[in-house]
Amino acid sequence: MAKEAEEKSYWEAVFAREDPWDYESAYEQRKYRHTLEMIPGDPFPEVLELGCAEGVFTQMLAEKAENVLAVDISERALERAKKRCASAANVRFQQHDIANGLPDGAFDLIVCSEVLYYLRDAAAVAAIARQMKERLPVGGHLLMTHCNMVSDDKEHTGFDFNEIGAKFIGETFSSEPGLEFFRELRTELYRVQLFRRVQSSGQPEPSPDMRMPRPARELICEDIQFEHEAIKRGGCVVTAAEARHCWVSPIVPVLMYHRVADDGPEALAPYRVSTAAFERQLAYLQRYGYHGLDIDRFHDAWFDKNLRPMPGKPVVLTFDDAYLDFYDNAWPLLKKYGFAATVFVPVDYVGGRAEWDSDEGDPARLMDWEQIAELQSQGVRFGSHGCSHTRLTQLSREEILADAKKSKETLELKLATPITSYCYPYATANAEIQRLIASAGYQSAVCGRGGQAPDRDNPHYVPRVEIFGSDNMDDFIQKLPAPQPAPEPQKTRYYRLRALRDRATYMDR
Repeated sequence: MAKEAEEKSYWEAVFAREDPWDYESAYEQRKYRHTLEMIPGDPFPEVLELGCAEGVFTQMLAEKAENVLAVDISERALERAKKRCASAANVRFQQHDIANGLPDGAFDLIVCSEVLYYLRDAAAVAAIARQMKERLPVGGHLLMTHCNMVSDDKEHTGFDFNEIGAKFIGETFSSEPGLEFFRELRTELYRVQLFRRVQSSGQPEPSPDMRMPRPARELICEDIQFEHEAIKRGGCVVTAAEARHCWVSPIVPVLMYHRVADDGPEALAPYRVSTAAFERQLAYLQRYGYHGLDIDRFHDAWFDKNLRPMPGKPVVLTFDDAYLDFYDNAWPLLKKYGFAATVFVPVDYVGGRAEWDSDEGDPARLMDWEQIAELQSQGVRFGSHGCSHTRLTQLSREEILADAKKSKETLELKLATPITSYCYPYATANAEIQRLIASAGYQSAVCGRGGQAPDRDNPHYVPRVEIFGSDNMDDFIQKLPAPQPAPEPQKTRYYRLRALRDRATYMDR
């Protein structure tokens, strides 16, 4: 019962806000349309919809049925679904957790969209396949829509958030005696699969009017443009679960970037990574199972919790100076590939230009406060880069402390959040300067060591690996400290869970 309550609580939290799946997006609407297109024949007398959520697809399904029973685990979702479908007299709703089996009754069509990922394991998928078959009369249909997962096939594009995907679901249901795989509409990101209940051994043949000509077994449709951090285009080498369970990182790479842009003064080219090169770097990190941390989460794990080595393949991406091209070029790519970022802001120059570079050419524009606040709302973490962007060795002790405190206070006032990380201008600081930054209230500070491997012993002098505009992919890969295999018992547990398709390989629930 505790597990059931925990699961229900999880989904109530998901539906704490309305429309958690962006139902009106072009991607979701096309998926609904593809699912509807696969429903065969005239309206069905009795239809069961599993996982109806807030009733968006239920409305569409009601036109294809005489009666619909729509179920979901979340009471919040069902309340919204009832309001949405209030005018549909042929629809009734019921709170139900399919982990406990299917609702009672016989149904001519069962529709199941993006639900079976959340079953416990492979055995649970096989068990519900049997139950669905038993709820269908001979000639009844089962229609399912689920996303492709790289856990099913690393060589092809798919999502990377679960061990159970459309391919595995289809194979499991196809192996259930009495269920006939009938038709599939396949796209790059999801599959719509249609099954038909056929007679089992000892049952009479269906009447002639129940026979249908066998259509094509697979239809392929082009995908619309859709980006999500869990999508791995072209597949991957290491899945998120494999990285988390089978690798550890004795050294966590903290990468140092300045600009992500395609043009600028030639003298500053070393500090400017092209957008194409930056995307290739992110694609590599994603393909090989790295996950992003901001500098505060790194500090919490490495220094406060002493997680050394850290589990998985974490990487910290930091950006100095708050250039406008971070907003225009870097952040859209970071979102696309699912990586966190920390940006260090020189507060006196916000909304202006990088005047410290004026001797090298036209100074690049920096973000303004509105853009910084917008990025913060989307998950970007900000830290201090001081006020004046002056080498701290050129300032007095009093000036260093005043600059550090003022920049912290300004950022906290503008962003309404504690600012706990600092970046030394020009990435260097002696021991006395480090003590001053600590006394100003910063829990961590980053520097730079020109690509040398960091040791991470001092929270107020965290070294970074600088990525230059001239780095090719071999250079970039060589700069990443090598992760190590996890202890054998940990890997053995992962492979056992992987063999069971246990969702614990990806989820804690």
